[in-house]
Amino acid sequence: DECTGTNHQLQRDVMLLGVTTGLRRLELMSLKTGDVESLQHNGETRYMLHLSGEVTSKSANALRVVPVPTIATATVERLLRTGAENGYEYLLGFNGDPHKTARAIAQGLARRLKKLPGDWTGVTPLHSLRRSYIQTLMRSGVDTLAAKVLMGHTTGDMTFGLYGRSGVSPTQLLEAVDAADWSVW
Repeated sequence: DECTGTNHQLQRDVMLLGVTTGLRRLELMSLKTGDVESLQHNGETRYMLHLSGEVTSKSANALRVVPVPTIATATVERLLRTGAENGYEYLLGFNGDPHKTARAIAQGLARRLKKLPGDWTGVTPLHSLRRSYIQTLMRSGVDTLAAKVLMGHTTGDMTFGLYGRSGVSPTQLLEAVDAADWSVW
């Protein structure tokens, strides 16, 4: 059940982007190269991921913007470059059905997880990345409102029990993910 080098790289990319952005499985797999915005922040090129309501399974009119922490910048740049060179529609380097690809990646990660020591019963690898993301934000003292917006929750009950979504700018979101300690990844 060995995966090819390409599939192994895709799994690593999914894991890094999942743990550093908190995106849901289908959000990750549905990211198109055009959903990535580059901007200058503190003299550096940074990236924001734009997700539509259709992808986030929220209101069709909803738009979620997620900053990419500096630890994942090189990966996003490589994916954009590879996508442009190969004509990929999706950021993670494929054309086709994101639902099918998301299932295949999740199954591959689950198979790899079972080979590790310990009891992994009931662990959903891709959703566990979201848990790791919020735990990293919490341990780093990120503002609860910013964390809720970063997670894409409409009410604070899902994140910290805080209500209200407005008032968090893209700059504040970049500062929130920059404040998190990503050194463990």
